[in-house]
Amino acid sequence: ESHRGLGVERFRTGTNFKFTAEKVTVEVKVQAAKSTVQGALSLPRIGMQLLLPGDLDQVEYLGCGPHECYPDRKASGRVGLHSAQVDEMHTPYIKPSESGGRA
Repeated sequence: ESHRGLGVERFRTGTNFKFTAEKVTVEVKVQAAKSTVQGALSLPRIGMQLLLPGDLDQVEYLGCGPHECYPDRKASGRVGLHSAQVDEMHTPYIKPSESGGRA
């Protein structure tokens, strides 16, 4: 699928889904156009949402992990293939507060 911005193709994506009795596999391939990459400090974020049956409780992904990797913890993450239970994927952050977040 072609994704355009300001009338110019910026990147292409291809998504493949594989369903078996035990798991659902989603493969997303992204190819950025030269005009997108040249001079760019970073590539755009690409996300997706899926609604899956509740009995699928295992996650396996290629990326930074095994913990969440927001900017303040990203340096401690490792790029690789990680797996976890769905219940382990949530990080219970405290709610932001007033006064500039000085906790």
